[in-house]
Amino acid sequence: MRALAIAVVLIVVLIVAASVPLAVSTAEKSVFMNSNFSIYFRKSDAQNFWDTYGMLLNGSEFTVEVLITPTNYSKELGNTELHIESYFIDKGVEPAILIDGRNVEYRNPLPINPENINEIKILLTAEAVNNVKMRMPITLIKITQRTSEDEYMIENRETNVSSWLIEEAIEYMEKAKQKIKEAEKIVSGLVNAERELENARSQLSHAENLYMQGKPEKALEEAKSALENAKIAVESARSSRSMGDVMRYVLAAVVLLIVAVAAFVWFRKRQRERGKLG
Repeated sequence: MRALAIAVVLIVVLIVAASVPLAVSTAEKSVFMNSNFSIYFRKSDAQNFWDTYGMLLNGSEFTVEVLITPTNYSKELGNTELHIESYFIDKGVEPAILIDGRNVEYRNPLPINPENINEIKILLTAEAVNNVKMRMPITLIKITQRTSEDEYMIENRETNVSSWLIEEAIEYMEKAKQKIKEAEKIVSGLVNAERELENARSQLSHAENLYMQGKPEKALEEAKSALENAKIAVESARSSRSMGDVMRYVLAAVVLLIVAVAAFVWFRKRQRERGKLG
């Protein structure tokens, strides 16, 4: 019985532990260190990709530069440590550290005394992962300042490694979603339009599955087809609605014409009857 009780307690502890979220950094932005972030690419295509999406183009070579300058406040803290994190550091890439223009040995954490320095430059040169099949989230660079009392955020850059093909596939999937939403508002009761809408939904679902399987090229093809069918559904619905409106107008005109003819006939008949009586 005692063994059973201990087992139950352990299970409860494990369940509670599993329900507690992993700790995340709650560090406030440092008022003791100013930072300036820059990134440079060897090829213009990678630079264009960054400028367009704010992401790293797969396989691209780049250099991240973070320039840190202590403020007057930081001199009151005395010795402090800089902790540098990056996906690329985890993979073995060591950044270059320059303090007031002098190369210093890379250490992490990096001990510094803000009272004695004017500028810290951190340079991280690396190559983005090649042949990614879907967006790959990474920590590009994260720098925190730790003192004996607290922790402060200096720079935190999260991004994705992606490709033009992946982003095009995602863009078309999003366009298809929006066009499907538009179609859903107007196709009710229209058989042809509903059929095209159902095709679009199926193709979009297929595109999303292909993307998650790491097949962006096929996902793009399905997303394009989904978008086209959603457009057809919208156009078909609008055309049917317009034709229905036209038919209603024609019917109304026919009814008015019949009423007018009947009134004319009745009026002429009354005139003839009056002429005979006279």
